[in-house]
Amino acid sequence: MIYILKEKKATFIGYIPMLVPFYIHILFIKEVNFLAKEKCLCEELANILKGEAEQKKNLCKVTRERKNLKPTILGHPTSSDLVIALEFSFEPVAKKDKTLNLAELVFLQEEVNPFLQEIKKSEQILVTAIHNHWLFEEPRLIYVHLESVQNPIEFAKEVADALKKAGVK
Repeated sequence: MIYILKEKKATFIGYIPMLVPFYIHILFIKEVNFLAKEKCLCEELANILKGEAEQKKNLCKVTRERKNLKPTILGHPTSSDLVIALEFSFEPVAKKDKTLNLAELVFLQEEVNPFLQEIKKSEQILVTAIHNHWLFEEPRLIYVHLESVQNPIEFAKEVADALKKAGVK
């Protein structure tokens, strides 16, 4: 039975099956399970890429600092993530078991070609930019952008393998 409370009086409006709260409960459990599953996946991706996971709703971000880099910009040391971080994001798309995978990676000049030789073996990962960010930085840093729509585990493994073969620490 459903009653509506108006001006401190309950008014009977009829019988409505009590399945509504049950359905809401099921939807809530599914949402919690979905988010927990995504968080586990995000952590798995971070482990593969040797980074730190950050889950925001349906977006997984993985950040990995290049701690071996000790750059300076305009003669001043910096440890800013803007300069030394490998950054990845993973977002669901309409295709089941696939995500939009994006990456911005920082390299020493001598690491770029070995990485590109490995990553071009992938049939799904696109290299969309190769450029510098800073003027007067030492050593010279080059940034590479990647994108794909594929299984996120496959993407992470392919990129991690290419980074390893390029000698990126």
